[in-house]
Amino acid sequence: MVPLGILVFDWKALDVTLQNLREIGKTHQFYVAKKKQKTDSLSFGCSRREAEQAWWSFTIYAADPSGFLSQLSHNIAMASQRGFSSIGCTFETKFEQVLDKVPWGSEEHEGMHLILFEKQVRG
Repeated sequence: MVPLGILVFDWKALDVTLQNLREIGKTHQFYVAKKKQKTDSLSFGCSRREAEQAWWSFTIYAADPSGFLSQLSHNIAMASQRGFSSIGCTFETKFEQVLDKVPWGSEEHEGMHLILFEKQVRG
């Protein structure tokens, strides 16, 4: 599910190791979804604050589009619950077409700003 065993977050890339997961866990919250007792998707997020703006920043890894959308929905809800009107999301480019089909004009997303980061990792 994690391409090339590399976790991308906050403009950084780390190998998937227990030590690096602990390091990310110092600042981020992890969310794991399972389907039929197998991990289907994973995301981790944190609040980002700068002088002019604050937002919920998160990374999504998923086995399929439904897992991706589940994590996206969960993180949008987390941002809303925490009072953020902006989000930043890092995800695999294979889900770009799935994201394009999300109805961003719906009332659920009213007032949200979307900042998308694309990171291509090559082996």
